[in-house]
Amino acid sequence: MVLAVISVWLVNVDDEAAVPQAMSCLPASEQDRIGARAQPHRRRALCAHAALRILASAATTGTPPLPELAPDSRGKPTLRGRDGRPRRLRVSLSHAGAYAAVSLCAEGPVGVDIEAVDRLPDRERFARGIMSRAERDAWQAVPEHARDTEVIRAFTRKEAVLKALGTGLAGDLRQVATEPGPTWGDQPVRLRRLPAAAGPLDDWTVLDLAAPPGLCGAVAVHAPAATVHQHRTTIAELLRAAPPTRTGRPPRPTAPEPAPRATVRDRGDRPVQSIAPTRSATALDAEPATGPQVFCLPHAGGSSAHFHRWNWLAPYARVVPVDLPGHGRRLGEPLVTDWDRLAADLTESIAAQVDGPYVLFGHSLGALLAFEVAHRMLNRGPAPALLVAAGRNGPSAEPGYRPIHELPDARFLSALHALGGMPEGLLRQAELLRMFLPVLRADLRLAERYERPAVPPLPLPVMAFAGHDDPMTNDLGLLAWKRETTRSCELVFLDGTHFFLDSPEFAGALTERIARLVHPVTVG
Repeated sequence: MVLAVISVWLVNVDDEAAVPQAMSCLPASEQDRIGARAQPHRRRALCAHAALRILASAATTGTPPLPELAPDSRGKPTLRGRDGRPRRLRVSLSHAGAYAAVSLCAEGPVGVDIEAVDRLPDRERFARGIMSRAERDAWQAVPEHARDTEVIRAFTRKEAVLKALGTGLAGDLRQVATEPGPTWGDQPVRLRRLPAAAGPLDDWTVLDLAAPPGLCGAVAVHAPAATVHQHRTTIAELLRAAPPTRTGRPPRPTAPEPAPRATVRDRGDRPVQSIAPTRSATALDAEPATGPQVFCLPHAGGSSAHFHRWNWLAPYARVVPVDLPGHGRRLGEPLVTDWDRLAADLTESIAAQVDGPYVLFGHSLGALLAFEVAHRMLNRGPAPALLVAAGRNGPSAEPGYRPIHELPDARFLSALHALGGMPEGLLRQAELLRMFLPVLRADLRLAERYERPAVPPLPLPVMAFAGHDDPMTNDLGLLAWKRETTRSCELVFLDGTHFFLDSPEFAGALTERIARLVHPVTVG
């Protein structure tokens, strides 16, 4: 039986003064990617990635020394298996709040996750989103005061397994079932079920971490037995032992950034990230448009006009606004109210303009259209590099509100206004409303009667945005996006309601994700 030896480093990365040196440990492309993030998320992400690089480098160069390493024939520390042969190093990274967790293993794929134990406003709904029925029954027997901690602990165990499988949140959390209750120390977590791709339960080991107060963590490895050597350190201590800068570029100076606003997070589940606002939406106006194309599909009743202002995406991308028949620049054409015809029309239009790597972005109704176009483009080629959905539950989930498209005009407008789906200015313009209502009703009929086709998950990454106060979406509906991909799925909640696309918070998050396409990150 192979005994996996896992080294897990819990690194305190909440250190503003360490950011410039942390950046010097990262390649230029990684500096650009993470540098676009918001404070304090950006600061901690930089330090977490620097810690990962330092510790992974140490596994092959011996700087700084790790106690689990044995010297090779040249005296350099090397991770070795029980047969004495050097093994390929497997790494995994997670960070939450002030701490990052870095796991290193040579015996098999490894995944680590660490999460803050926050109060969950809708704990039952979150539990339904990540637990099987049997797990929920066992969890409900846990004392009331411990249920928040236990549901977060269950999430970290599941996420660690999915990371080791290489799927992360793109996998179904409910396919991983574990026993409830704490199992600190070297006692493995008892597994009840794993995804079919994982193989037999006996081939896996999951262990809880002895995380700092207020945090839960777990590590999973594809090995029948494992021991964990856990260490505590700070980013400053690692940086003092780090090798000299090898990025070829000194860290770029950064202007002072405003302190992040304190906000009340209405949605307390952990499989999402929240990003604080930092930059203006015109921060990149002066830059020429380069990089992949971003085809932008509007919300119900919307047009391409909004996306013409998205020059903040330069120099990472070229924005290509798209109009539906009967909308915007295509106002003279008849409305298309059939899903197949509309999706085919948009696919033809987009395919004719593709000239390299591209992204599909859709807001609300546009998110479903982008999903449909993505599937059709798989058969035409080339496939999109990324699907970004905003303000809409996943295609397999119900809308987050009762259908309204058949209501009488007064009730229709009132319901739409209550949902945050009607700009204030439009409500005060009767002439525009008379022109606008037939188009809006037709679009909402499409969105509210949408039925997901029987298609397999997309072989491309997905990113989904939602406003914290958007009544048109909900937590479990957003989680449904992860079932639509065999790759990674990132879920981001932002301050705001349904129309959050003008916020600096959204602009920074989307720019950072597009930048990753231009500057992909590798570790090794």
